[in-house]
Amino acid sequence: IGYYHQNLVGLAQRLADHLDTAPDGAPRERMWQVRAKEVVLAQGALTRGAKAGAAREARAALALKPDSEIAVLTLAQAGENEAQVRELLAKFIAAHPDAREVRAAHARLLVNEKQFEAARTEFLLLDKQQPDNVTTLYALGVLSTQLNDPSGAERYFTRFVDVLGRNPEDERDPSKALLI
Repeated sequence: IGYYHQNLVGLAQRLADHLDTAPDGAPRERMWQVRAKEVVLAQGALTRGAKAGAAREARAALALKPDSEIAVLTLAQAGENEAQVRELLAKFIAAHPDAREVRAAHARLLVNEKQFEAARTEFLLLDKQQPDNVTTLYALGVLSTQLNDPSGAERYFTRFVDVLGRNPEDERDPSKALLI
Protein backbone atom coordinates (compact mmCIF):
# COMPACT_ATOMS: atom_id res chain seq x y z
CA ILE A 1 0.00 0.00 0.00
CA GLY A 2 3.04 2.22 0.02
CA TYR A 3 6.77 2.74 -0.24
CA TYR A 4 8.24 3.56 3.16
CA HIS A 5 11.39 4.49 5.01
CA GLN A 6 14.48 2.37 4.23
CA ASN A 7 13.07 0.78 1.06
CA LEU A 8 10.19 -1.00 2.77
CA VAL A 9 7.22 -1.71 0.55
CA GLY A 10 3.81 -2.41 2.10
CA LEU A 11 1.42 -4.62 0.15
CA ALA A 12 -2.16 -5.69 0.82
CA GLN A 13 -3.31 -9.08 -0.45
CA ARG A 14 -7.05 -9.55 -0.73
CA LEU A 15 -8.03 -12.87 0.77
CA ALA A 16 -11.76 -12.66 1.40
CA ASP A 17 -12.57 -8.95 1.19
CA HIS A 18 -13.59 -9.19 -2.46
CA LEU A 19 -15.83 -12.25 -2.03
CA ASP A 20 -19.62 -11.98 -1.75
CA THR A 21 -19.58 -14.42 1.17
CA ALA A 22 -16.38 -14.92 3.07
CA PRO A 23 -15.68 -18.16 4.96
CA ASP A 24 -16.20 -17.86 8.71
CA GLY A 25 -13.10 -16.68 10.50
CA ALA A 26 -11.20 -16.04 7.26
CA PRO A 27 -9.05 -12.93 7.27
CA ARG A 28 -10.16 -10.25 4.81
CA GLU A 29 -6.66 -9.12 3.87
CA ARG A 30 -3.04 -9.95 4.55
CA MET A 31 -0.45 -7.21 4.89
CA TRP A 32 2.99 -7.91 3.48
CA GLN A 33 6.16 -5.96 4.24
CA VAL A 34 8.80 -6.42 1.56
CA ARG A 35 12.22 -4.83 1.20
CA ALA A 36 12.91 -3.31 -2.21
CA LYS A 37 14.97 -5.81 -4.17
CA GLU A 38 17.98 -3.56 -4.75
CA VAL A 39 18.60 -3.17 -1.02
CA VAL A 40 18.19 -6.90 -0.43
CA LEU A 41 20.54 -7.70 -3.29
CA ALA A 42 23.07 -5.10 -2.09
CA GLN A 43 23.09 -6.46 1.45
CA GLY A 44 23.32 -10.03 0.19
CA ALA A 45 26.27 -9.13 -2.01
CA LEU A 46 27.95 -7.39 0.90
CA THR A 47 27.44 -10.48 3.07
CA ARG A 48 29.13 -12.60 0.39
CA GLY A 49 32.02 -10.16 0.22
CA ALA A 50 31.09 -8.98 -3.27
CA LYS A 51 31.64 -5.28 -2.62
CA ALA A 52 31.39 -4.24 -6.26
CA GLY A 53 28.00 -5.93 -6.61
CA ALA A 54 26.85 -4.44 -3.32
CA ALA A 55 27.86 -0.97 -4.45
CA ARG A 56 26.10 -1.39 -7.81
CA GLU A 57 22.82 -2.51 -6.19
CA ALA A 58 23.02 0.16 -3.47
CA ARG A 59 23.44 2.83 -6.17
CA ALA A 60 20.41 1.38 -7.97
CA ALA A 61 18.42 1.55 -4.74
CA LEU A 62 19.48 5.19 -4.25
CA ALA A 63 18.43 5.99 -7.81
CA LEU A 64 14.96 4.67 -6.98
CA LYS A 65 14.78 6.29 -3.54
CA PRO A 66 17.40 9.01 -3.06
CA ASP A 67 16.65 9.39 0.67
CA SER A 68 17.16 5.69 1.50
CA GLU A 69 19.40 5.54 4.56
CA ILE A 70 19.88 1.78 4.32
CA ALA A 71 21.01 2.08 0.70
CA VAL A 72 23.61 4.77 1.42
CA LEU A 73 24.83 2.87 4.50
CA THR A 74 25.20 -0.27 2.40
CA LEU A 75 27.10 1.73 -0.22
CA ALA A 76 29.34 3.08 2.55
CA GLN A 77 30.03 -0.44 3.83
CA ALA A 78 31.01 -1.47 0.32
CA GLY A 79 33.42 1.46 0.05
CA GLU A 80 37.14 0.81 0.01
CA ASN A 81 38.37 4.31 0.80
CA GLU A 82 37.50 5.96 4.15
CA ALA A 83 37.83 9.45 2.70
CA GLN A 84 35.32 8.63 -0.05
CA VAL A 85 32.97 7.03 2.46
CA ARG A 86 33.19 10.11 4.71
CA GLU A 87 32.43 12.33 1.70
CA LEU A 88 29.51 10.11 0.67
CA LEU A 89 27.97 10.24 4.15
CA ALA A 90 28.55 14.00 4.54
CA LYS A 91 26.94 14.68 1.16
CA PHE A 92 23.93 12.51 2.05
CA ILE A 93 23.54 14.29 5.42
CA ALA A 94 23.70 17.68 3.69
CA ALA A 95 20.82 16.62 1.44
CA HIS A 96 18.92 14.79 4.22
CA PRO A 97 19.74 16.46 7.57
CA ASP A 98 17.26 14.29 9.51
CA ALA A 99 18.96 11.04 8.41
CA ARG A 100 19.76 9.86 11.92
CA GLU A 101 21.40 6.52 11.12
CA VAL A 102 23.62 8.04 8.46
CA ARG A 103 24.63 10.89 10.78
CA ALA A 104 25.50 8.34 13.50
CA ALA A 105 27.62 6.33 11.04
CA HIS A 106 29.35 9.53 9.93
CA ALA A 107 30.05 10.46 13.56
CA ARG A 108 31.53 7.01 14.27
CA LEU A 109 33.73 7.31 11.18
CA LEU A 110 34.99 10.68 12.43
CA VAL A 111 35.80 9.08 15.80
CA ASN A 112 37.75 6.33 14.01
CA GLU A 113 39.72 9.05 12.22
CA LYS A 114 40.33 10.78 15.58
CA GLN A 115 38.41 13.86 14.45
CA PHE A 116 36.88 14.16 17.90
CA GLU A 117 35.59 17.74 17.69
CA ALA A 118 33.83 17.07 14.37
CA ALA A 119 32.42 13.83 15.77
CA ARG A 120 31.12 15.65 18.86
CA THR A 121 29.39 18.18 16.59
CA GLU A 122 27.58 15.33 14.81
CA PHE A 123 26.61 13.67 18.09
CA LEU A 124 25.32 17.03 19.40
CA LEU A 125 22.99 17.21 16.39
CA LEU A 126 21.85 13.65 17.14
CA ASP A 127 21.26 14.71 20.76
CA LYS A 128 18.98 17.55 19.59
CA GLN A 129 16.93 15.08 17.53
CA GLN A 130 16.65 12.51 20.32
CA PRO A 131 17.70 13.87 23.73
CA ASP A 132 17.15 10.63 25.63
CA ASN A 133 19.20 8.36 23.41
CA VAL A 134 21.67 6.62 25.73
CA THR A 135 24.08 5.70 22.93
CA THR A 136 24.39 9.35 21.92
CA LEU A 137 24.75 10.52 25.52
CA TYR A 138 27.46 7.96 26.23
CA ALA A 139 29.35 8.91 23.04
CA LEU A 140 29.16 12.60 23.99
CA GLY A 141 30.49 11.78 27.45
CA VAL A 142 33.42 9.82 26.04
CA LEU A 143 34.18 12.48 23.42
CA SER A 144 34.04 15.23 26.03
CA THR A 145 36.52 13.24 28.12
CA GLN A 146 38.76 12.78 25.08
CA LEU A 147 38.60 16.52 24.37
CA ASN A 148 39.57 17.34 27.97
CA ASP A 149 36.14 18.79 28.76
CA PRO A 150 35.39 17.31 32.20
CA SER A 151 32.29 19.44 32.81
CA GLY A 152 30.81 18.35 29.47
CA ALA A 153 31.70 14.72 30.21
CA GLU A 154 30.04 14.95 33.62
CA ARG A 155 26.94 16.56 32.13
CA TYR A 156 26.51 13.85 29.45
CA PHE A 157 27.33 10.93 31.74
CA THR A 158 24.88 12.31 34.33
CA ARG A 159 22.16 12.48 31.68
CA PHE A 160 23.13 8.97 30.55
CA VAL A 161 22.66 7.59 34.08
CA ASP A 162 19.40 9.57 34.56
CA VAL A 163 17.93 8.18 31.32
CA LEU A 164 18.91 4.65 32.33
CA GLY A 165 17.28 5.22 35.72
CA ARG A 166 14.01 6.13 33.99
CA ASN A 167 14.28 3.08 31.71
CA PRO A 168 15.39 0.19 33.93
CA GLU A 169 14.60 -2.40 31.24
CA ASP A 170 17.44 -1.00 29.12
CA GLU A 171 20.28 -3.52 29.01
CA ARG A 172 23.06 -0.93 29.17
CA ASP A 173 25.13 -0.81 32.32
CA PRO A 174 25.14 2.65 33.98
CA SER A 175 28.27 1.72 35.94
CA LYS A 176 30.29 2.41 32.74
CA ALA A 177 29.58 6.11 33.15
CA LEU A 178 30.25 6.00 36.88
CA LEU A 179 33.67 4.42 36.35
CA ILE A 180 34.79 7.12 33.95
